[in-house]
Order: sequence, then C-alpha cells, then structure tokens
Amino acid sequence: MDKEQGKIVHFHADKKFGFIQYRGNREIFFHQRQFRAGRTPIIGEMVVFEITKDKAGRDCADNVQELAFVQKQQARRQQYEIYQERQEQKNGLLNAICGFATMYFVIMTALSLMTDVPNYLPVYYVALGLVSFLMYHKDKQSAQTGQWRTPELSLHMIDGLGGWIGASFAHRLLDHKATKANFRTMFYATIALHIMVVIGVFALI
Repeated sequence: MDKEQGKIVHFHADKKFGFIQYRGNREIFFHQRQFRAGRTPIIGEMVVFEITKDKAGRDCADNVQELAFVQKQQARRQQYEIYQERQEQKNGLLNAICGFATMYFVIMTALSLMTDVPNYLPVYYVALGLVSFLMYHKDKQSAQTGQWRTPELSLHMIDGLGGWIGASFAHRLLDHKATKANFRTMFYATIALHIMVVIGVFALI
C-alpha cells in the first residue's frame, strides 16, 4: 500500500480523533489508535500514513507514523544497505585473492613435481603460510584485547617471503587487515614483488 504524507491539522483529544491535511487542502480522518507513536498526536506535526476504508466505506488514515521517525528508519536502512554492498564487494575481492593464492600454490606444486624446481617448495609455502596466518591471528587478538600489536612491517616481510598465501586466507577468514587501504595496497605490492622474484629465479634455473 502506498504511503501518503501530510500534516495533522485537527485533533480532538477528548474524542481521540483528528484530521490530516494532504495533497494540498484535502483532509482525511484518523483515530488515535492508528497513530503508531504511542502518544497523543500534536497539531502541526508531519506524518505519513496509508489510506484505507472505514466500515461505512469512507476514506480514513491508517498506520499513521511520525515523518521524522520514518525518515530516520529509511536513513538507517540505506546505511545498512550501503554497508552490506561494501561487505559483499570486500568479500568478493578477498575470495578472488584466496582463489588466486590457491591456484598459485597448485601451480608451484605441479612445477616442483614435474620440473627441476626444488621438491620442498610446496612445504616451504605451507610452512610460511601457516606462520603468516598465525601472526595475523595473534595480531587480531592483540587488537581486541589492547595488547602489543605485531608491526605491519613484520607482516609484510613474512608475506613477501612467501607467507602471502596464508595471509590471503587470514584476511578472509579472520576479517583482519581486510579493509585498511594502505595495508592492502602494500599487501598487493608484496604479492607482485614475490611473484616477480620467483619468475626471475625460475628463469635462471
């Protein structure tokens, strides 16, 4: 049912009914039991309402609400929708990074099995990834309890050495360091630098 907007222009407190002016000079009847604010309506206040029919088939106002209250509710709903949209975008990006990290690990494992790349490479990535994941976990706990934090430089260093695969899952699963713009930029740069170094080493093998 569509909402109408108007102003209370008459209200008889003793009889508990009044009239709302809307669409120019049109007026519509309402009873206090249709006023959702839980108090006595005030003449001059702006409201929103729905138009229905009484037992005699005449138009009357129903579900009468304060305009200010409705606007606040709408603003909160819009803020929540924006938050949800940003969360979905963030999670989509984090999922993509985790997917890329998984694919990279699979490729490195396959290369170690089928080429002259050292066989211990997958174990190396698992070990560094686990260390990185645990470092992020500890840093998040420290942030929540107000304890000494892990320096971001330390996180970037372990990620640059190969722990970025574990860090990618830490960002997604722990929701830690997942939205800080400066950190994210440095994290992506660390991934790119690590991969370029690996490609350079492979070219020399």
